[in-house]
Amino acid sequence: MMRQQAKIGFWKNSLVRRYLAFSLLVAILPLTITAVLYDSLTANLLKDMDAQQDMLQLRQTQSSMEYMMRQHRNALRAISELPGINQLLQPEPALTLPRQVLNLIYFDIDRPEIYGAILFDRHWQLKRAFPGQSASGYPYWGEGDLNIATLPRFPYGEALLLGPQKPLTAQSGWYLMAFPLSANLSGEVSPGFIAFQIRLASLTQHLPSILSEGGAQSCLWVDTLGCFDSLGRWRDSLPEEVISLPLWGGWTLAMIPRVLPSLGTNQQRFLLALMAILSVIGVCVFFYLVVLRIRGRVVPLIHAADAISQGQWDTRITPKGNDEITLLATAFNQMTSRLNALLIAQSDMERKAVWGEFATGIAHEIRNPLATIKVCVQALPEQDDENRELREMMVTEIDRINHLISNLLDYALPPQPNGEPVLLSGLLHRLHVLVSPLAKDKGVLLSTDDDCPYAVMADAGQLQQILMNLLINAVEATSSGGEVKMSFAEDAKGLCVMVKDTGEGMTEKQLAMVTEPFYTTKTTGTGLGLAVSLCLAKQNHAELGFDSKPGHGTTVIMRFEKDFICEPETNTVNY
Repeated sequence: MMRQQAKIGFWKNSLVRRYLAFSLLVAILPLTITAVLYDSLTANLLKDMDAQQDMLQLRQTQSSMEYMMRQHRNALRAISELPGINQLLQPEPALTLPRQVLNLIYFDIDRPEIYGAILFDRHWQLKRAFPGQSASGYPYWGEGDLNIATLPRFPYGEALLLGPQKPLTAQSGWYLMAFPLSANLSGEVSPGFIAFQIRLASLTQHLPSILSEGGAQSCLWVDTLGCFDSLGRWRDSLPEEVISLPLWGGWTLAMIPRVLPSLGTNQQRFLLALMAILSVIGVCVFFYLVVLRIRGRVVPLIHAADAISQGQWDTRITPKGNDEITLLATAFNQMTSRLNALLIAQSDMERKAVWGEFATGIAHEIRNPLATIKVCVQALPEQDDENRELREMMVTEIDRINHLISNLLDYALPPQPNGEPVLLSGLLHRLHVLVSPLAKDKGVLLSTDDDCPYAVMADAGQLQQILMNLLINAVEATSSGGEVKMSFAEDAKGLCVMVKDTGEGMTEKQLAMVTEPFYTTKTTGTGLGLAVSLCLAKQNHAELGFDSKPGHGTTVIMRFEKDFICEPETNTVNY
């Protein structure tokens, strides 16, 4: 009997051990499957997001490079269309060429990325070279050989891209952007080309750099030459797996995809230990909960990625916990926020561009018939006082519409400033003289601090237009017995010109809308004065700031950057 009980106990113990071993085996198997699924799903999501981020970086780089290239092309087009530019192909052109033509050429090449401007005839023979601030050696000084016959050529709109030239010993890589000179007669073949010699590294510096260990690396690939990294260094080949985006002709952006991370060893051990402990009390329950948890964390990421691919840019994931999926969700939200901001900015720029072109076209179309109507009205006979008064009213209203159109054109297409030293003391004194009659008529005290010893590099006419607009607004906003003061001050950021009034002031809502086009609190205003002033201030390297509270008046601050403040000279514009 005792032997039978012992035997039974032994078998019982053996069965328990087998069950325990089987339980451990069942615990390890789902743990392994779960880890593989977890790593696979996470890797796929990371791969998809990294691919989108890499492509976004390439598109941002493409936009930056395209902006730089368009600037150079527009400058070349402007030079090629200058009257008498073809005289540079003749011997000793400087004797007859207008000085402003040479000044414009030297102004356009006065940039650190441009070595200089080179003039070729129609057979690509070097005729003349103009050195820029970064120029060195031949063809600007000394003797040498500029061999462009071996450089590849690619079209870039109306221009041509030649190169790039690979970096040599003690010489950085470069490329040429050439533009045909305007022909003298319609249909005549261009007599030659004007080209900028541009430092290659100034273009490749826009390339995304290495992000981290195993991160993405990008380069500029040029057919028949190879690729160039962000420092302009050359190599002849790329890995087989790259992400590419075409630029111009045979120029292409290429990026090596980043290496996806896998699960860490410590985390795998922790998950294995945790699953092993929980498998003792319920392997099946634990496996079921793990599957539900992983599905609940991963499925929102999949749905969010799918929503982004369908154009729902405001999709966000609520981060929960403190693990890799949480970091992934946070990174996903940051990526979508930046992408959404970029798309909004691009849409806003396109909308403003379309609005400006539309407004300019309409303004031009309205201005022409207005001039005809005004001439016809002024030519009507004056039969009696009533007809004379009606005619004067019509002419006044036509002039008011024409003034509104002029403001609209100034806002849509502001004129380019003609930078020159402007003495602020003379300008402030002139403005005081011009606005004093209006201030006296309203009973407003106008004071001006016109002993400013500084001058600023700006367009004198545009600067007067900005400050005149600010002064008139201040006088009109101030009631009789109030005061308007124009002064200056120097701070750490630059030089400030301030216009302060003791009027009613503005609320925060009005302050936020004050520079918006067509927003005005006046019954006779157009709402374009401050909008035009803001555009002109930005073009003259200045900023407009507004400080106002209801009942405490308004202060407008026009701050000039330090780089554009100078000492008065003999050629300073003084009113």
